[in-house]
Amino acid sequence: MIVVLSALAVAGTLAGCSTVQQDASTAYEHGDYATAEQEWRPLAEQGNPQAQYLMGLMYEDGQGVAPDAGEAAKWYTLSAEQGYAPAQTNLGLLYFTGKGVERSADEAARWYTRAADQHYAAAENNLGVMYLFGQSVPKDVSRASTLLTSAAEHGDAKAQSLVGTMYYNGIGFAKDYTHAAHWRTLAAEQDVLAAQNDLGLMYITGQGVPRDYDQAAQWLRKAAERGAAQSQYAMGWMYYQGVGVKRDYVIAAGWFRLAADQGLAVAQTNLGLMSLNGQGVQQSDRDAAQWLQKAADQGRSVALENLGLMYLRGRGVPQNDQRAAALIEQAASQGLASAQLKAGNLYETGKGVTADSSKAYMWYSLAADRGVPSADVRMTALGKTMTAEQLAGAKTLAQSWMTDHTSTEQQLSSVFESNDD
Repeated sequence: MIVVLSALAVAGTLAGCSTVQQDASTAYEHGDYATAEQEWRPLAEQGNPQAQYLMGLMYEDGQGVAPDAGEAAKWYTLSAEQGYAPAQTNLGLLYFTGKGVERSADEAARWYTRAADQHYAAAENNLGVMYLFGQSVPKDVSRASTLLTSAAEHGDAKAQSLVGTMYYNGIGFAKDYTHAAHWRTLAAEQDVLAAQNDLGLMYITGQGVPRDYDQAAQWLRKAAERGAAQSQYAMGWMYYQGVGVKRDYVIAAGWFRLAADQGLAVAQTNLGLMSLNGQGVQQSDRDAAQWLQKAADQGRSVALENLGLMYLRGRGVPQNDQRAAALIEQAASQGLASAQLKAGNLYETGKGVTADSSKAYMWYSLAADRGVPSADVRMTALGKTMTAEQLAGAKTLAQSWMTDHTSTEQQLSSVFESNDD
């Protein structure tokens, strides 16, 4: 899935021409915004486009002056109308977000285009994003690819990350993991969080780069420490499995907890199972049920199955066969083979559901097709007790289920599942 940029790039290049501008830039870089403002304002009022741009930047960020988006837009406009690409880019962003000006994607595209025509990387990135998603311009993936590649080649980190994702998913380019890894590496080295996460995962799977768990841990740790939930989960998985790091359930649980607190369902599932088993955390059926419920509420199949088993056994929750059966069948309906086996048993025995040999046979058949050895044995034994008509009906049910559930295993595709998940 393509990663949508959380924010468009903002130009912020400081480059002085005169001695006064150089002194102002030095003051700015040292955090002496008052001095910088005193030096730049006269130049800006005299029509210097770079000084006008920098005054806009200070008003936008509230550096040396009270923050004022309207005043920022005024200075950016004066500079942009003189053709200064950084100001055109930032003015475009103000129009895109409606900050200090009336929101207008059309105006944003107009200013981005003027800056992109000068091959200004941040503008190429922003305009490329607009073409990629058809935001106030006709959707044009080819045009987006050209703009974003140019921005990436000029060093724009967000463009590098996005181009890497486009190569990874085959959007605008032929799918190419090697190119994806190249661009993600460049972006990761510029501290783009998404790129660090994505590159780390590629080192785990060996897509576009040699499989290297040490490199994976290096990049994932950087992203995890910055709060990326998927990276936190992946670090937990690595510590749980002892891959690239020494196995440590306590550390694994700590990473899972950070990701779980951000709502990541797979981390909630693993943390629930570790609570259930007392791995890395104190054993607690109650905590297990709470975490599994959070993941189940998001439709996580493994959480649904295990929470169902807890209701079946009355562990951490009140014993409830009907609730258990509903959860387990929901997991089975998502294609989880172990849950399909259990659903078959529930329908065969009538536990939590009305006994139904045809549905039991269907679930056993589906589980058997997914390689569960005991499912085939149970299906065969049950079939011997059924009439020819019942068997035909059960096989029709199974075939209909397969036809209707061709894309139900997306939750099971992650290479980052723990052994227990």
